[in-house]
Amino acid sequence: MEIAKAFGTVLYEERKKRKMTHLDIFTHSGLEINTISFYERGLSTPTLKSIFKIAKALDVGPEYLDVRTGKLMKE
Repeated sequence: MEIAKAFGTVLYEERKKRKMTHLDIFTHSGLEINTISFYERGLSTPTLKSIFKIAKALDVGPEYLDVRTGKLMKE
């Protein structure tokens, strides 16, 4: 699986697990709702700065998102 798609899957799963909406992620990260949607669909790869913002919004460390994304890429 390519990195953008893998990260998008992780973001979607983590957001849903926390019962958060795109608006919730926007509120806590400052990232535009369209940008979050693009990430989740694997249409765009987030910058390092965006990964840190998303991690903060999800209340996880950026390394957690990195490890989960890496595991999906190996499948």
